Amino acid sequence: MTAIITTIVAVFIIFDDAFKGSFGLETLRRMRVPIGLLLSTGAIAGYHWLIYRSEQEQVVRLNHPKYILLIGPRDPEITRQVAALSGARVNLWSELDTEVSGWSLDEISNSLLGVTAESVVITKFDVQRRLFR
Repeated sequence: MTAIITTIVAVFIIFDDAFKGSFGLETLRRMRVPIGLLLSTGAIAGYHWLIYRSEQEQVVRLNHPKYILLIGPRDPEITRQVAALSGARVNLWSELDTEVSGWSLDEISNSLLGVTAESVVITKFDVQRRLFR
């Protein structure tokens, strides 16, 4: 708001002196206050923007889980990918006799959106069940 009002005042001073025919060094002297206000407003706004952006980056880093447990099909590569994506410690629990890969990195990253807990458990079960006799 300060920048808008100061700009209006500066433009008024310029037009006033231009229409009176006295545009010159006196105009620059009269413009020293609006120019000072615009520069200080811009500097303060820039400073606050940098602080805001820094705080937002810290909030994003703090809200990621520190530990993720995956329960489902065995896939050692998915643990490395999830650890690289989230920066968390990742463990995978699986059945010993399944080798089917059913994990999707996109599904895992979507399930982690908005999670603020320190520890997360993500499960993935195979739809095809074995029948035992």
